[in-house]
Amino acid sequence: MFCERWGPSIGDVAAFRDDLPDGMSVRPGDVSTAGGGGSFAPHLKAPNIIESPDGSLSWAYELSFWRNPTILITVLKVMFLSLGIVTLLAFVLALADGVEDAAMFALTMFGIGAAVLTALTLAAYVIIGLLYGGRYHVLFKMDRRGVHHIQLKKQYDRAAALGLLTALAGLAGGSLTAVGAGMLAASRQSMYTAFKDVTSVKIRERRNVIYLGEALAQNQVYAEAEDLPRVKAYILEHIRKDVRVR
Repeated sequence: MFCERWGPSIGDVAAFRDDLPDGMSVRPGDVSTAGGGGSFAPHLKAPNIIESPDGSLSWAYELSFWRNPTILITVLKVMFLSLGIVTLLAFVLALADGVEDAAMFALTMFGIGAAVLTALTLAAYVIIGLLYGGRYHVLFKMDRRGVHHIQLKKQYDRAAALGLLTALAGLAGGSLTAVGAGMLAASRQSMYTAFKDVTSVKIRERRNVIYLGEALAQNQVYAEAEDLPRVKAYILEHIRKDVRVR
C-alpha cells in the first residue's frame, strides 16, 4: 500500500531490496520516519522532501537538459572567464604595438574565441544530454552542517530514487545514516558543501537552483518549485550571518 504522505508501508519495503545499490541494506531502525518530525520552518510545505526528527532533509531532483539551462550556463561562464583571462594576457603582450592596436587584437581574439567556444560547448551539451537521456538525476541530503549533492547513476531516475528514499524513511529509527550510505552507493559522483565554508549564496528561483559559493568551488542545489522555499529557508538559517545573499 502507498500513502501519498508517508510512502510505502514497511511491508512494501521488501520490494525495494532487490533494487538497492550494492553494499546497501535495509534494517528497521536505520532511518527515520518521514514527514513533519523536525521543528524547522513547519509552515513551509515541501511535499517532495523527507525530513527526519533531527531536522535533516533528503530529496530527489530530476533536471531536464532541454528545459533547464543551468548546467549550460555554468559551463559557459567558466569558458568565458577563461577566455577573458587569456584575452587580457594577449592585450598586455600586444601593448608594445600601441594601445589601439592591442585593443583591436584583443577584441578580435575574444570575438573569435567566444564564437568557437560557444559552438563547441553547445555541441558538447547536446551530445551529453542525449547520452544522459535528457535528464540529470540527483539526490540531496542536507543537515545543519551542510549539503551533499549526489549525482545518480543513469539507471536511477527521480521516481525510483524518491521511492527508495520514501521506503527507507517509512522505517522507524533515529537517523538517516543508511539513506546517506545508499545515496553514495548509488552515485556516479558527489559534492559536499559545509555551511561554515559558504561565502556567497545566489538564488535563481526560475531555474529551481540555489548556488552555494565557496573559496574555490560552487555547489548547485536543485529543488522543485514547491520545495524551493523550504530549502532556501533552511540554507539561510544555517549559513553564517555575514554571507552575501543575492
